Amino acid sequence: MSMKKEQTTKKRIKAAYVLILIIVLFCLVFEMVSTYRLTAQIDVSNRKMVLNYAKQTASRLNDKFSGIDISLSELKKDVESAEEYTMQQLLGRMQRYDENWGQYKSGVMFADGQNMLSDGSFITLQNEIAINDVLSYSGQLNVTYQVVDEREVLVFAKPCERQLPDRTVNAVFAAFDLENLKDMLGENDYSNSSFLALVQNDGDTVWKQGSENAVGKLNCFEELQDLSVNKADSIQQMESRMKVSMEGTLLYRKNGHDQYLAYVPFHVNYWYLIVSTPAETIDYTVLSRQHYTTSGVLLTVIIVMGLFGLWYLVLRNRSIAKDNEKLQRANELANKANEAKRDFLAKVSHEIRTPLNGVMGMLALAKRDYGQKDKCFEYMDKAVISAQYLLSLINDVLDMSSIESGRMKLTERTVDFNELKNELTAIVETEAQKKHISVKIEDAALEHYYFLADYLRLRQILMNLISNAIKYTGEGGTVLVRVSESREEGNPGIVFAVQDNGTGIEKDKLDE
Repeated sequence: MSMKKEQTTKKRIKAAYVLILIIVLFCLVFEMVSTYRLTAQIDVSNRKMVLNYAKQTASRLNDKFSGIDISLSELKKDVESAEEYTMQQLLGRMQRYDENWGQYKSGVMFADGQNMLSDGSFITLQNEIAINDVLSYSGQLNVTYQVVDEREVLVFAKPCERQLPDRTVNAVFAAFDLENLKDMLGENDYSNSSFLALVQNDGDTVWKQGSENAVGKLNCFEELQDLSVNKADSIQQMESRMKVSMEGTLLYRKNGHDQYLAYVPFHVNYWYLIVSTPAETIDYTVLSRQHYTTSGVLLTVIIVMGLFGLWYLVLRNRSIAKDNEKLQRANELANKANEAKRDFLAKVSHEIRTPLNGVMGMLALAKRDYGQKDKCFEYMDKAVISAQYLLSLINDVLDMSSIESGRMKLTERTVDFNELKNELTAIVETEAQKKHISVKIEDAALEHYYFLADYLRLRQILMNLISNAIKYTGEGGTVLVRVSESREEGNPGIVFAVQDNGTGIEKDKLDE
């Protein structure tokens, strides 16, 4: 009887295991199907929301552009209909229109290609508008992005025929300040990662408002080519739809986040408004929250069943992780030591070239003027100065303890400025003469010619600065070294300033 009970108990346990397995499998299947269906519904909902937002924004811009079109048509009619028209009368009419529109400035395009603003000044548009381009629109608006007086504007142009006493007007235009456009659009409704952009139907960007996550290239199609686009969407389909003024949406992935993009056509210039926003910033509606509540309960059941299996894996992975951490630390220490050696050797090898060129240059001059004893001795003395500097650099390289630690020990001693000046001049003389560059050391503002410093490091720094100045200064240029004294209370010192008339450092590299 007991054996029957034991067998019955085993069967019940097996049945319980099977039941638990069935429940887990059912939960998994239900979760997968439910998630798939809801994901599809959320995707459709998100696309509609982004597209509606893009349509509303495009509608506001269309109304604004239409108002500019109407005002520009009135100016065109006024210019063309007047019986007599002088230049002063033309300027007066445009200034009145500026007051009524509240835009940046109006202007006219002359047949000779010049562009005149309402204040009488002549400007050259950065993206030059050809008269033929404006005339080809046959009365329709021609809109381009321009920079006028360092301000970003949209230039709206219409063909206009008017003969003045001394010139011919072929078009009128109005410049709409993009700052006004930003104020009118306001901030994006979704998040700082969203962006708005005006693009042509070929994908070229006209203007963009948004964060660093926005499309960063000049053509939005090129940017999307580098990103992971949803399989259900197609960049080629987007290009085809934009060519025939159709709206649409697209889902892509950037920086690990899904982004929804909507594109809506404008009524002017074959332009499009593009709106992009991260998927996580869109409200998924009550349905999605209910789904996640149900999913949470089901996942809890699955997690409890899986915790027992994970417990063993966690214990095992801990020992492996500790061993990996020790190996990683050892590897990092080795990499830091090697990196310090590489950086130090790279910098010093660059510094060695200048004195070596000085030695070779002086020897070449001595060989050329071997018959003139005084000159040869002068060349030899300068070669010795460069060679001594070269030797000090080489000794510095051989100090491997300094290389590995990444730090240099400073040795302070009394510096004779005249000695430093003569050595600097002798070392860079050959390099400067090759490019016919004048190197001047101006010390009129210096009162004390003896001061405390690490002579080798000071000379290295000045040699690097002067050598780089010569390198990046064109032939016939000038390198000036100004030496003065700091008057700060409690912190007196010597100030060296190296100035050249070379190309300079690019703005984006000044912080490096």
